[in-house]
Amino acid sequence: MRERLFRIGAGALAFGLLGAGEAIVLLVSSELRYESPGIETIAQIARYGILGAICGSILTRATQTTPPAQMGRLAFAFGLFLMAGWWVHSALLQNIGLFQIVSLLWSAGILIGVCAIFWLTKRITGKLLRNVSLSLIVSALVFSALVFRTESKAAIAFKGKGNLPDITLIVIDTLRADHLSCYGYATPSGEKTSPIIDSLAQEGMLFPVVHAQAPWTRPSMASLHTGLYPSAHQVNRIRDRVPASAVTLAERLHQQGYRTGAFSANAQVSPTFGFAQGFDSFWLSSEQPLVRFSMWGEVVQKINKRILRRNPQAGRDAAALVNAEIKKWVSTTGNQPTFTYIQYIDPHGPYDPPEWLLSSNKPDIRSHLANAKNFQHADPFPFGQRPYVTPSIRAQVVELYDGEIRYVDREIGHLIEFLKGIGKLDATDWLVITSDHGEEFFDHRQWGHGHSLFEEQLHVPLIVLGPGVPPDSRAPHPVSLLDLHPTISAWGNAHCEEEVSGT
Repeated sequence: MRERLFRIGAGALAFGLLGAGEAIVLLVSSELRYESPGIETIAQIARYGILGAICGSILTRATQTTPPAQMGRLAFAFGLFLMAGWWVHSALLQNIGLFQIVSLLWSAGILIGVCAIFWLTKRITGKLLRNVSLSLIVSALVFSALVFRTESKAAIAFKGKGNLPDITLIVIDTLRADHLSCYGYATPSGEKTSPIIDSLAQEGMLFPVVHAQAPWTRPSMASLHTGLYPSAHQVNRIRDRVPASAVTLAERLHQQGYRTGAFSANAQVSPTFGFAQGFDSFWLSSEQPLVRFSMWGEVVQKINKRILRRNPQAGRDAAALVNAEIKKWVSTTGNQPTFTYIQYIDPHGPYDPPEWLLSSNKPDIRSHLANAKNFQHADPFPFGQRPYVTPSIRAQVVELYDGEIRYVDREIGHLIEFLKGIGKLDATDWLVITSDHGEEFFDHRQWGHGHSLFEEQLHVPLIVLGPGVPPDSRAPHPVSLLDLHPTISAWGNAHCEEEVSGT
């Protein structure tokens, strides 16, 4: 029994070492910063340790005479092969099939490397292996806790400048412009999707042609906040963050005396990715933990999406919850000028509007899309092409999406009413309503966003209300989200035209 426990412990130690190693690689290989890297590293080691104990238990049943040291080496080699193979195929060989020649060659190379490590550690005693493994794990914990703490934001004293307008910037995630009533859209039953936003457009200026700088949230919002093109701010991949050297919109306004608050229901816009620069307060519905970028997190995410077909975040980030947090913060700002940035997640998928906002019974799109497998291609285009779907299925998906728009439109109305009631949205103040990107509904044989630069993914709405803006007017020229940075900065007396790409 004691020998069996030692074997299981060896498996746990081997996998725990792999977890610690992966955590350090994640921390070192990118500029991402996490709230509690030390605690998250402990959790990472624990997860892999439990998995290693299970692996050790299985191997113990298969090879009952194997010494604990040998068991640890076997478990480590097995785990290393899985982890290295996963990272290579998910990061380097994304569009290459598992059994294509390039993939097989990589797998063979990984296997040879793992076998070499297994052979080189053959003569090392069990006690030395255990001590070295424990030392490396402890070192990883200390390193992650001390070196990778979230940088503290230096407080900028409020300067108390007068006559500055309050500025509210609302970003409605995944909202394509041509699904708003004020942009000419109507549901098949003739209903408006956005009566509140329509009324706001009548009070200010609507921009008919507005384009985002990217078809997914993080690079698009990085351009809005920094005033730089994606090629300049370099926030283009899953582990990229807004560089500290970039001066954000919130930083410019803060330096002019603004109280700055951000409220994001999308973890892509979070302190982890550098978006907290310049904000006094940053509320996030759900942070992106370190595990999200590990092999463990990727596997869990794929299981949730492709097998269980569920979204663990659903229901925790609705616009009503975001509004509740905004009201708490804005109520504390008094007469100080405020810059309030809001990132609603609605109508981002999975579409789950209140059923009373649907014109019919809630469509079961899970069953309709269960067989619409996303085939990845190595060719430049199509990036990800799905099998043909019937017009009725598409119509049901669009109905859910439109229901989400109607929901967030209603909640925006509640927020506007509150802001006007406390004097944060008077005739001298500014309101901007826009989106980070659009959404595709099989316009080009694909669903969702982030995979192409077609109009349905880049054309976003923009409505501006403020002093001197003619009511019920339309902008004569095309603009982009990039232009919001210098424009909003100028409203707060923070001029930056020479430092940014927008105009």
